[in-house]
Amino acid sequence: MINNYFKDNWLKIVKFNSNVNLVENPRELKESVRIPITPFEIDAFLLYHLFDLLYPRFVNDQQNILDIVVSDFELDNIVFGLYLYETAKPGIHSVIKGLPKDSIVVKQEDLDDKDALFNRIQTFILKEHAIKISCMRIIRKRGVDLINSHCEKLNKLTIFESIISILDVIQISLENDLFSIYPEPNILRFNKNFLAFLNGLQLSKLFTFFYSLIPSFNTILLINSTHLPIALTLKKEKNKTHDSELDINLTLLESEKYKLNSKTHKADFSLIQLDFDVDKVVILNQNPVLLFLTELFETDIPPNKEKLKLLFQKILYGIRAYDLNWSMFPKPKINNILLRFLTRLFGLNINLKKLSHWAIPDFLFDLGATYIGLNAKILLVLTNKNEDNSKQTSTALILFRIENGSIKKLDYINNQELIAKTDQQSLESVRLVMSEQFGFISNVLMVDKHLIKTILNTFLINFHKLSLFSLLKVIKLLKNPRYFQLYPETPAYNLLKKKRSIMFLKELFSIIIDKHEF
Repeated sequence: MINNYFKDNWLKIVKFNSNVNLVENPRELKESVRIPITPFEIDAFLLYHLFDLLYPRFVNDQQNILDIVVSDFELDNIVFGLYLYETAKPGIHSVIKGLPKDSIVVKQEDLDDKDALFNRIQTFILKEHAIKISCMRIIRKRGVDLINSHCEKLNKLTIFESIISILDVIQISLENDLFSIYPEPNILRFNKNFLAFLNGLQLSKLFTFFYSLIPSFNTILLINSTHLPIALTLKKEKNKTHDSELDINLTLLESEKYKLNSKTHKADFSLIQLDFDVDKVVILNQNPVLLFLTELFETDIPPNKEKLKLLFQKILYGIRAYDLNWSMFPKPKINNILLRFLTRLFGLNINLKKLSHWAIPDFLFDLGATYIGLNAKILLVLTNKNEDNSKQTSTALILFRIENGSIKKLDYINNQELIAKTDQQSLESVRLVMSEQFGFISNVLMVDKHLIKTILNTFLINFHKLSLFSLLKVIKLLKNPRYFQLYPETPAYNLLKKKRSIMFLKELFSIIIDKHEF
């Protein structure tokens, strides 16, 4: 039923998990497995550790699981397969038992009341096998076929193509209820609601869009913990035969070798940079990341305004917690004391650790409420203008429906005739044309891909090179109507256009950087 490429790897994982407790040091087993449904081959003990760390936190923190493969059609018994996992530790699949498929009778209508179905199956498993299951995973036959199709072509795909295929599998599975877990974990509910919010916009398209804008990079991301530090190497490079190649590697890091958690020595990031042959090293402390993700997955989608502000505050607090929750090597230029002193002489207080994480969300939300309103429709027009082409070419239209200060619905407009009508037109004309189709549109925002690319490059890929000059470059692009426009114009946008870049930046820093040195 299941693809052998997937099945053999999964059984290898289960076998390794069953042997972990039989050896004194599992890291010495030196066995490699693939992360399920991906082409990424990693150390089996690392995968064991990831399941041990993430599964109880995000999926289910109790033992024993039952997988049920069911038909898509109405039958007397829709069960195609039953697989019972005994988990000595939550999330660690160490023993698998195939049960007779006719031992449990399930009909299509039973899936409408998963609570009653789960209780009935749990009682049966406890009686017949003396095992109490904590959750059941239901996979429809179409879901199995989808995974099989994906796995069959996985060896022939590049890393980029594999990610696209994985995103498509996830989106199709969740949107069509091909895969479900009961009791439903927050992470699954969050992803289902997020896909519903996207309203037909494909995850693979979003990934492709942002991937095309990100320049080449060569970075190692360290997820640091006192137990097992993990190294994620990310590399994107230009190639003569392809647009770009993506390389991803996940491995365990030798904490002692690099003095990562030493109380007497500084971590040797230069050695990490040399050993892994990367341009920069980014270090994230594991616990704050997991805590934020836990809270994120508990959030309703779409979130209300207050919850959105709170999440925004937490992200900003995480950014300002440099040297506490995260760090980077080479160190960011804006964190250099001498450069900060020199820019302070010109009235610019650039201090990452004084980012006003509590004030910035309030300022932005109040600004939007004042000049746009709590209820509005905002049309985002994405354009692509080459340096040698001044013509406006719309590539995508996205309509944001805002209610009570929060985005409640997103409409991805894929009508090529409508998109063509927006080309070479003023934003006022675009607003009139689109209002005929979607009702009154409050504002039209035009953003060019070059601006997005510059922002991603400045604040993400080359954050360690962030300086006054790179900030001024972003401001100048925002002032240029070729790359950024807003209609009707608001006082804040007019201020941006009329003020000199350096003066605008000075006023902006007076808002986003805390003045109090304490």
